[in-house]
Amino acid sequence: MRILHKTSHFFLSLGIMAVTLASCSVLGKVSGETLPEGFLANKQDSVSYALGVLNGESFRQSLANMPKSASINRDKMMRGFRNAYDNAATLISKEDAEKLLSEFLQEDEQKRRQRARSVADSLIDVHKNMPGVQTTESGLQYVILKKGSGKAPTLQQTVTIHYRGLLASSGKEFENSYKRKQPFKTPLLAVLPAVAEGIMLMQPGAKYQFFLPYHLAYQENGAGDIPPYANLIMEIELLEVGERAEMPVDKSRDDNKDEKKEKSLEEVGQKNQSNPNT
Repeated sequence: MRILHKTSHFFLSLGIMAVTLASCSVLGKVSGETLPEGFLANKQDSVSYALGVLNGESFRQSLANMPKSASINRDKMMRGFRNAYDNAATLISKEDAEKLLSEFLQEDEQKRRQRARSVADSLIDVHKNMPGVQTTESGLQYVILKKGSGKAPTLQQTVTIHYRGLLASSGKEFENSYKRKQPFKTPLLAVLPAVAEGIMLMQPGAKYQFFLPYHLAYQENGAGDIPPYANLIMEIELLEVGERAEMPVDKSRDDNKDEKKEKSLEEVGQKNQSNPNT
């Protein structure tokens, strides 16, 4: 479950691949081009051509992963490729080429992150002003879809919920317990703090829609299919409040930081207990 718990690197390389062909005569049309009779006259010809096919496909896929802002000049690229392949003098050394490509990709990644953050910030402002939206002190936004009854859970308790998780920017769903036809049971201490805060606003039987600004979700790093600076929408239905949960001690935790978070969340829970109709 992602509510519990992409700088990408681009490697442009041509590897040597071992190829075994059952036939020595591979003929026919390739990408609309008719190969002349006898073009692949023997096994060596076929292996040579196959090596080109596999490396060409790998190279094409690598180029497809390049940022659009690169605007690759095919002629210049092929000139560099040919010079390096022929072991001829190159206008840029291998070391400088690696540095140039690395710097370009880092700069492009930074620009994309800045754009993503700007868009996310704008969406946060728009969403909080929508009808029915309430905002907590932490910045968590929510809409009450259905009220429940009884006592809201405390931070130390276990809850059973149904939930859907979506990217706020696109509406793309990344989690859905309804589709699995299996509710999720978890200690509140085990989920994202913002999710725990939200669930502690709820009473059994309630259904809320939460809007998690990226700084309350996975921040600048993202997680799996969740990109950096992604605002999330979580639809949560509180089915049951269970027993007190005993969490194991995590020695890697920053105890001071975590204690402050837990104290803050406990205060939220106490407020909810005194104001059950939130």
